[in-house]
Amino acid sequence: MIQEELLVRLDTGIMKIIICKEDIVEVRYTSLAMLPSKISLVINNKWEIIPQYTVSESSSEIIITTGRVKVKVNKSTNSNRFADLTDALILAEDDSAGKVMTAAAIAGIDTYNCETLFQSLSKKNSTLLCMVQ
Repeated sequence: MIQEELLVRLDTGIMKIIICKEDIVEVRYTSLAMLPSKISLVINNKWEIIPQYTVSESSSEIIITTGRVKVKVNKSTNSNRFADLTDALILAEDDSAGKVMTAAAIAGIDTYNCETLFQSLSKKNSTLLCMVQ
C-alpha cells in the first residue's frame, strides 16, 4: 500500500514529503523535533488519489520517484533536488544554505523565519511555486 506521506528524520529537524500528483510534491520542514500538526494555509486540496511512487536509498541520498519526477534528499546536507526521469535538474536547494530556520517574534508571537536558497532552475518549461507558511 502506498503511503500518502514520507517522514524523513534529518540530523537537524524533520522533513515530510507528500506526493500529491506525479508532478506535484509538497515538502514540509521544521528544525524542531517534530512537525506541528496544523492545517495548511496554503494547500487545501485533499488529493484523493495517491499516485504510485517508489523509494530507494543509497549511501548518500533518498530518492522518491513518481511517473514524472524524482525527489532526491541529500543525507549529508539535507538539501532537496528535483529532477525529471532522465535526471535532468529541475530545481535544487543549495547544499550549504538550503534550509535556514531562525527563531523570531512577529507581532509578539514566537515563530521562525524560513529562508531557502535554490541553486538553479534549468528547465525552460518548469513551473515553480514556493509557499511558506
